[in-house]
Amino acid sequence: MKAFIIEDERMLLTALTAEFKKRGWEVVSAADGAEALALIRRRFQAHVVVLDLVLPKVDGFEVLRVLKGDPLLRKIPVVVLTNLSDETTIAAIVTAGGTDYMVKADYSLKETVGKIIEIAQRPKLNGEIKSQKPK
Repeated sequence: MKAFIIEDERMLLTALTAEFKKRGWEVVSAADGAEALALIRRRFQAHVVVLDLVLPKVDGFEVLRVLKGDPLLRKIPVVVLTNLSDETTIAAIVTAGGTDYMVKADYSLKETVGKIIEIAQRPKLNGEIKSQKPK
């Protein structure tokens, strides 16, 4: 499994990367929005994107817009990891296509990575609901 972490706080980026790797995940990271967009434009594939909103050069909302606007990338779950928790920001995350959001201060590192992995591993319906035949 592969995570794409977009985070400008170096200590947090290093800690998230280490925790994902400890759990057997591959990690690719970007420290600003422009670097993230460069990787996205190369059709980088991941099982989950972890995205900060307040980034240098290009903000997280623009990165989210580009991800969700690309037919090949839009199905990748995007978990917004931010310290912004006001209703307007949360509504904007949902409207822009964020899969989920987490307030950084509310979770430990292990809880954060655990929840992100759980989100990444959720079954994806892709608009289809498959019914099972009764036995």
